[in-house]
Amino acid sequence: MADPTITCPKCGSEIKLTESLAAPLLEATRKRFAEQLANKDAEVAKREAGLREQQAAIDTAREQIEARIADRLEIERVDAYAAMRLRRWLQFKHQTRGRRGGYYLASHLYEHFGLVHLSAPKRDLPWAKA
Repeated sequence: MADPTITCPKCGSEIKLTESLAAPLLEATRKRFAEQLANKDAEVAKREAGLREQQAAIDTAREQIEARIADRLEIERVDAYAAMRLRRWLQFKHQTRGRRGGYYLASHLYEHFGLVHLSAPKRDLPWAKA
């Protein structure tokens, strides 16, 4: 197999590329590609770090939302239980259980009898932060 040759752009003569002539060109090309690869690796690492930070922020937000939902559900359960107990007490007191007119609407319990809706704990108050 013949050695590769290059043509001189000025004089037009062909020059054989031996290892001694090609080594500096190969080394320069290797260095350039190694630098490009290192730059790409650094860019990928930077993107991955940004994605990890975003994922951590999303996970934190999800946990906070789930905690708020759980708190709200617990409050609604307590509200429903209080309304049920007041209804039963009124039915027992007035001996209307199982008869017509023995059911008290929720609006009547809250407006007429003064049953109070519980509210969610205030977490966003500046004095409540630890």
